Amino acid sequence: MGIVGIILASLSILGTAQLAFIPLMQKAGDEIFSEFDEGFYQEIERLHEQEGLDYSDKQMKQMEGMMRSMKKMPDWFISFVTFAYILEALGSIGVIISCIKILRMHESGVSLFLWTAGFKAALSLSVIISAVFASSIFAWTMIGGSSISFVALCVLMVIAVLGNKGTFQQKPPKIPNGPPSMAA
Repeated sequence: MGIVGIILASLSILGTAQLAFIPLMQKAGDEIFSEFDEGFYQEIERLHEQEGLDYSDKQMKQMEGMMRSMKKMPDWFISFVTFAYILEALGSIGVIISCIKILRMHESGVSLFLWTAGFKAALSLSVIISAVFASSIFAWTMIGGSSISFVALCVLMVIAVLGNKGTFQQKPPKIPNGPPSMAA
């Protein structure tokens, strides 16, 4: 569990680097949607002429408004995700420290892991929920990574809770009819 936790936490820290790319994603999205906007009206006109679909001006404006709102990430979401990912990176450092303690057989590592992993899982869940409410295609791209993080952390926490804590004992267990214990 310790090694897997270190790997996942390290990947999470690397994932926070995506914050630097949010403005680039927004710019690329604006370019893609500007091309889509041009083709959108042409496609609606084609449907109107060929298939007899008739959209009122009100319906057209509603569709246009929906498309425009989906292409831009709301400012509150960018601020929230920046704050959440900074906290998640700090939580990842805590997970790495706790996993190192587990690998060094310190019993305090398990409780530290449960606290930091729980904190990170809560942050991942909050990013998922906020991305849904952001109503932005670019916000929705963050749901996948946060979902994987949430599930992986929950699985590791279950393993930590249900795992055998006997390995953290000070003295090794006595072997029946075996050599005497070397612990003094």
